[in-house]
Amino acid sequence: MKKLIFLATGHGLNDCISGFILASLMFWQLSSVELGIAVLIYNLIAFGGQVPLAWIIRKNYPPKLLLVISYSLHILSFLFLLVDYKITILAIGTASAIIHVVGGYECKEEHHHARNIGIFASPGVIGLAIGGVLGAYELNIFIPCLLVAVGLIIVTLLTSFKDQIRTATAPRVEEPDKHDLIMILLLTIIAFRSALWNIFQIIHDQNFEMLIFIGIAAMLGKLAGGYLSDYIGLRKYSLIALILSLPFLTILKNNIWGLCAGIFLLQSTLPATAVLMIKKCKHNPALGVAYSFGLPIILGALLFYTPMRNIVSNNWSIGGLLLLCCILLFLEKRRYNRDPGI
Repeated sequence: MKKLIFLATGHGLNDCISGFILASLMFWQLSSVELGIAVLIYNLIAFGGQVPLAWIIRKNYPPKLLLVISYSLHILSFLFLLVDYKITILAIGTASAIIHVVGGYECKEEHHHARNIGIFASPGVIGLAIGGVLGAYELNIFIPCLLVAVGLIIVTLLTSFKDQIRTATAPRVEEPDKHDLIMILLLTIIAFRSALWNIFQIIHDQNFEMLIFIGIAAMLGKLAGGYLSDYIGLRKYSLIALILSLPFLTILKNNIWGLCAGIFLLQSTLPATAVLMIKKCKHNPALGVAYSFGLPIILGALLFYTPMRNIVSNNWSIGGLLLLCCILLFLEKRRYNRDPGI
């Protein structure tokens, strides 16, 4: 539990610094194109970089070294911000990729419970929101972040970690169906695209306080989702929560409580999705972590930059997708009745 708490703290610190740095870019007198490219590069490294990182460490896994590098980059990112924002984006993006993959893998349980991953993931969005607000108001957070990062480095060096990426899981469990994972991934990507669009609109309108409400909703969603999915079933909860989130993130997006409800439901599926992906990627569980923490976000962000964003934001498209998913969920219900944990 102690290791889980300090890894969750590291995740919160990482996202807080990320939010602070991204918000600070507003004061660099960048054009809208330069700002958009900077945010895109951050997403490509922080979330798109998780998959290649998981492949790199599958045979040589030094968790202490990786975490120390991540926390060191947190400190250096502030110093780089005084020199060149481009170096800062590279530094904090790399740190983000490391903390998500290593932290998520270290928090996974052999019995495939989702609650620990939910606890680890919970400080993320609220940290991002707090950092973004502090950055927007030009408040200096270097000293507190430095102290936390140094403390995490010391705790990391004194903590024992898994010595390798274990490819065998125990006890043996039935793997989730590939078609279910594709449907969950598709729903997650579209929901994340809608959520990202709504958050960008809030930032554009400089309604920074609303980001705190969104962060709280995301934090509570991840915490609740870990326990609810363990009780209801990973696959069943993921599909139901994702389907329910879409109307809130689209039709009711202009209502703060509706938007927060959508964020809560969307974020609550992350622990279950992570466990499902880890089950599927039993040859490399860290890759399953990367698929759940990184892939939906980067694909949702890339979708934001394409003409497809108009299609998936259309209420008729969302309604058709909801109907399709409900039909598939109904048709496959009997198949999973014998194994409610899948």
